[in-house]
Amino acid sequence: TILDDSLVANGPKLGGQLKDVICMFLDIRGFTKISQSLPPQITLDLLNQVFSMVQTTVTKHRGIIDKFLGDGVLVLWGSHGSNNPDSNLAVAASQEILKNLQTLNIHFAATGLPQIEVGMGIHRGPAVVGNLGSQDRMEFTVIGPTINIASRLEGLCKELHANIVVSESMLKSLALDSSWLIRDNVQIRGIDSTMRIAFYRSEMEEE
Repeated sequence: TILDDSLVANGPKLGGQLKDVICMFLDIRGFTKISQSLPPQITLDLLNQVFSMVQTTVTKHRGIIDKFLGDGVLVLWGSHGSNNPDSNLAVAASQEILKNLQTLNIHFAATGLPQIEVGMGIHRGPAVVGNLGSQDRMEFTVIGPTINIASRLEGLCKELHANIVVSESMLKSLALDSSWLIRDNVQIRGIDSTMRIAFYRSEMEEE
């Protein structure tokens, strides 16, 4: 119809553009075990409480949730609009997520629910930002090595017993305090060269 053609002509278009973005992957630790120990409806409610907290926290720090990934979240800075991504805002959001999660865990413990622990990987770099799919069905997304590296950094959290791992590209514009640990020449899976990283534990442990 004329109306449908008009909507297609004036609506969102497929394709994208290259932008400097900050990408954060957040993953709930041991979620498979947690989900097996709870009824599905309780599991869903627990997830929704955690994700609602993450949504509120990253929005406060000018981040945008790109998508929920089952037991994880992909958050972006710099993907929308003309504002440059702010590394300090992204890290502040990740640390506030840990603080707010402590409050949630007190509530979970009081109601007999398991404690939730998360890992976050944060990387800054170029990515293609735009609409993927078909003209009839599309979704906003980001594509590129920057996204993959953020995911790999999140995976390092387990190895480092950390809650947050940030990349070398983030460190260039960050003011980190002494609660962060620095490690040089870290090999990232799928990346040819090594990189310097910083990581943070909500409850610092001796290495």
